[in-house]
Amino acid sequence: MESADRELITLFETKAVDPNTQPELARQMLESRTKVASETGYMMKFGERSHRALSVYDAYDLGGQGYPVSETALESLPAYIRANLERDGNVQILARYDTENSEFTDTSLASEPTPDELIARMALFLNRGLSLHETVDYLVVEELEQYSAEQWASIRGVGIKAIRSNSRHTSEKIGDL
Repeated sequence: MESADRELITLFETKAVDPNTQPELARQMLESRTKVASETGYMMKFGERSHRALSVYDAYDLGGQGYPVSETALESLPAYIRANLERDGNVQILARYDTENSEFTDTSLASEPTPDELIARMALFLNRGLSLHETVDYLVVEELEQYSAEQWASIRGVGIKAIRSNSRHTSEKIGDL
């Protein structure tokens, strides 16, 4: 069964937990260690979307059950999210989780703006007199950080100087919005 709305899901590598600083989390992992070890070495915990601003471990400490992440679920994550999980040992995502098929769908990092937030941010920039290219270049490279300036320039088919110039101009124009 798949949840209708995207949920906040915290994933973390079990060996990344320090029992001295996270005793409750370490206890829960010890209790389910056999099952976790037989899977991927990662656990997940579901939370409320309103907890997006909390750190991974603060969100985890709010209570509730942690569950092992299966190989199928891990493979269903987008590559950039798996890369963050492998690099940092933890990640918070917004996703739908299908328990029957053990897979994540409609997945994004919890820190990424929602489509509505992104549209509102774009409208704000455009209302400040920025061009669409300046706005999109800045959001993609500086705020979303999914592409480097070089990668984004290649995708857009423009020079790196154009991307950097647009990002710099936007940064100067928006200040601390």
